Amino acid sequence: MEFISIDREIEELIKLENDLSEKIKAQFIEYNQEMMFLAHDLKTPLTAIIGYTNLLIDNPELDRQKGNKYLEIVLDSSHQLETLINKFFELSKYSVQSDLLTKQNIKLEDIIIEIQESLYVERKKHDITLSNNLEENVYVDVNSELFARALINIYRNAVKYADRGSEVITNLTVNNQDKVSLSITNKFSSVNKVDVNKIFNTFYRGENSYEGNGLGLAIAKTIIEKQGSTIKAFQENNELTIVVEI
Repeated sequence: MEFISIDREIEELIKLENDLSEKIKAQFIEYNQEMMFLAHDLKTPLTAIIGYTNLLIDNPELDRQKGNKYLEIVLDSSHQLETLINKFFELSKYSVQSDLLTKQNIKLEDIIIEIQESLYVERKKHDITLSNNLEENVYVDVNSELFARALINIYRNAVKYADRGSEVITNLTVNNQDKVSLSITNKFSSVNKVDVNKIFNTFYRGENSYEGNGLGLAIAKTIIEKQGSTIKAFQENNELTIVVEI
């Protein structure tokens, strides 16, 4: 009996080791994919910076108007590069630092309104209006700073990719099990080109519409799940809805 017990323990240890090996292998593959996408995204602004800088150096006789135009492209590309690098390190930080998750009891409605007001300029730029259906006096235990950052990323994504002149709709409810549900919905014509199963993946970008580095929703997902909540995406007709359950 003792030998059987030892054999079982050895089998369990071998299985555990194999499971860990597979998990590490999968993480390594994902890491390599992320590095590949990062290298691809870094290449675009770097190419512009190098190209237009060389153009300015090789053509000192360029008139002021053209020279300023090229300098603006270099500056804009530099900002794109900075944003990408900052978001990448931001995602890395949230993936490893669990000590940032000290929770506070906050009134969720106040956070939502504050974030919506902070995006006023972006909403006006895209001619987006807001429609809120918010249950009052809903309190949740979250890290207020990080949770707000996650919601900003979700709202910014909704505003940026919504059809011009459309609405971004927010619903906040509490079900019978005291589960808080926050949904943010936006309409856009190319929603069928977005893969909701991959939308939270690091560096995911849908066809045409989802240009950019694709880190915003990945960061939001990391923050929300580290606090014990869930986030999902749903597509119906020409609407995309992000649902956070706390």
